[in-house]
Amino acid sequence: GIAVFLAILITIIRNFHFPMEVIGVIIGMSIIFIVEVLDDIYSISAFIRLFGQVLAAIVLIYFGVSISLVPHIFGEKIIEWILTILWVVGITNAINLLDGIVP
Repeated sequence: GIAVFLAILITIIRNFHFPMEVIGVIIGMSIIFIVEVLDDIYSISAFIRLFGQVLAAIVLIYFGVSISLVPHIFGEKIIEWILTILWVVGITNAINLLDGIVP
């Protein structure tokens, strides 16, 4: 995890020009990285991991990154925000699950 995190971070930072969305991705990625490293070291509770994942998704949404596949209907932004949170939490937990399966 550390190598992947550093590779992505160095690649992004090397650009030296950061739109708001990229800053949100860096912050959200860092939050998830810190929570997962703390989980590996201290075996933190599932609630704290979930809180960190939701916080990272909210940071993404705040910086303008969200899933945008909902048609133009009433409440489309709220639906997109909920889908974004579910996607971030789901993908993070799927990768964490695979981490325990692969030898």
